[in-house]
Amino acid sequence: MSTNLAVHRDGEPVGRRAWPALVVLAAGLAIDTGSVAVVNAALPVIGRDLDMDDALLQWTITLYAAAFAGFLLFGGRAADVLGRRPVFALGIGVFTVCAAIAAAAPTAEVLVVARAGQGLGAALSGPASLALVTQLFPEGPLRDRALAVYTSVGASSFSGGLVLGGVLTDAFGWRAVFAVLTAIALAVLLAVRSLLPSGTRERQSMDPQGAVLATAGLVAAVYGVGDAATNGWADARTWAPIVVAVVLLIGFLLWERRTADPLLPLAIFHSTPVRRPAARRQCRRRRPGDGRPCHGLVRHPLRRARRISRRLCRGRRRRGARCPRDRGPAVRRHHPVQEEGVTVSDLSRATLLRGLTVAGAAAAITTPAASAEPPKEHPNVTLIRGYYAAYAKNDLRALRERFFAPDITWTIPGHHPLAGTMKGADEVLAFFAQLARAGFQAETVFLAADGDWVVDLHRGWSTRPKGLDITWALAFRIERRRIAEAVNYPADQHAADAYFWKNFPLTNIPQRLHPAERP
Repeated sequence: MSTNLAVHRDGEPVGRRAWPALVVLAAGLAIDTGSVAVVNAALPVIGRDLDMDDALLQWTITLYAAAFAGFLLFGGRAADVLGRRPVFALGIGVFTVCAAIAAAAPTAEVLVVARAGQGLGAALSGPASLALVTQLFPEGPLRDRALAVYTSVGASSFSGGLVLGGVLTDAFGWRAVFAVLTAIALAVLLAVRSLLPSGTRERQSMDPQGAVLATAGLVAAVYGVGDAATNGWADARTWAPIVVAVVLLIGFLLWERRTADPLLPLAIFHSTPVRRPAARRQCRRRRPGDGRPCHGLVRHPLRRARRISRRLCRGRRRRGARCPRDRGPAVRRHHPVQEEGVTVSDLSRATLLRGLTVAGAAAAITTPAASAEPPKEHPNVTLIRGYYAAYAKNDLRALRERFFAPDITWTIPGHHPLAGTMKGADEVLAFFAQLARAGFQAETVFLAADGDWVVDLHRGWSTRPKGLDITWALAFRIERRRIAEAVNYPADQHAADAYFWKNFPLTNIPQRLHPAERP
């Protein structure tokens, strides 16, 4: 291997350190991409330990992706201006600290904020690590091999994160997931100074206006898409951040057209690799043998290039001209491609890397929806899950304001003081206040939706005093995202009757629901 791949901070050639450095950079990429999925298997356990409902659990994934996508472009520019190694080290450092905080998080709020910090660290280290790979390995087979290793690690770390998260959670608990991430990130951070080159710096503006517009727009977009899982697409709270994101991103594009040193050079979208379909059409319309370079050849697969070459040869033979034998990769001897005043050579490596961060931002936006959530849950099922979360906290105000329709009816069959049909939110909440006296708890076993109805099976048991622990079946009818009707069926009606008669020696319902006793 050649030793002139890069120069270390002390002037020593780092050719021998290139492959160990690639291991460090690939490990950094692995924790960045794997952190999207590694927490998935631990979410149910985290929810139980920190008393988090499904909506709040979703934000442990969404906020990571929002910070990752939102600061990715800024991370690429920071690496160009401040140096690739310092920015990579800063990103890994932020990730390490936030992963350690997540591992010791005492509350749900601390965990969610720490996850956002992890996303910020990943956004800083990601573009810098890719730039360092291209700096360590010269263009050619060595770089191709290095990028193959680098991207393979990134692709496999997502699925590997799912498996690792499940194994760690089952064996040691959910905090072990973040502890392992902390250990890996710390090992990468310790190897940065000894193995990675210092990197180059470019004299250009940080483009703070563009960074603010792009970051705010991408964060708002991810926030809106993530909020749809909680509020549904018909809710104004879902569309408000999405509309704000569209306005901010349009403003970002307009600003990038005006500024002299843009964060995202729009000329990259006019380059041949991006406009490949148009280049193919130009090649098809060209007369055979006219001698001009074909725009579509530089990045086409070798097979397509050779096919076009054979067609050109056939045209020359028909005119009596000789055609050289097809010896394979003649495509590498093309002239520089030029199209509308933009050449591939004009696009600097830093510009191309910033362009790649756009693809990374799009991936970070779309990944959460595919990875954090299982197949899309019916919104009525989500509503009932939220109802049970409020029920577990005995939050009667949330039940009234978020879940119960004003004219709700709730039917309790049986022959005991609490049996009957309660009409209206006041009567239903009075019934729940009575259940709270016995400390009833519920653990959902099955939920399914069919149109406006949701069927629920759950284990329900009393704690003050104990004595009733049976399965219950409920049928909920949903209207306008509220529970309009519910019918409750116990698996053992005799056991339910005996428990309620023993512990609720009450009079009939109207007297029991005197206004003075209502919540």
